[in-house]
Amino acid sequence: MEQNIFALVTFGVIALIVLGIIWYVVTRFLVNIGAKEVGIKERRYFGRRMAQGRVVATDGEVGIQADVLKPGLHFVLYPVERVIQKVPLVEIGADELGIIEAIDGDPMPMGRNFAPDRAQNAHNNFQDPIAYIK
Repeated sequence: MEQNIFALVTFGVIALIVLGIIWYVVTRFLVNIGAKEVGIKERRYFGRRMAQGRVVATDGEVGIQADVLKPGLHFVLYPVERVIQKVPLVEIGADELGIIEAIDGDPMPMGRNFAPDRAQNAHNNFQDPIAYIK
């Protein structure tokens, strides 16, 4: 009788440890971004270094990524990449004006208050952050 209880307790402890490991792995590799959120990723390993003076990483560079995770369930290559923050989605209505301030990319021409749209809307009304920065 005592052996059966000991075996049952041992099995329960092992099962809890295995479930804990599975939970840890699943929560690191699968990330759920809410309907009104975007996820900011950071690439930690296996990429090129960013050029001097750059703030946001593009094209496989190591650092905070310009590409964000849209709402939904995503697979993240943990530990190479990780989601460092989930931020609220900003919606600009049809009757509103939004001002975008870039912290990376080409500098603003002297004497200008607003930057020219050299991309000719290749960024899909600022929906593609990588095209906007380039």
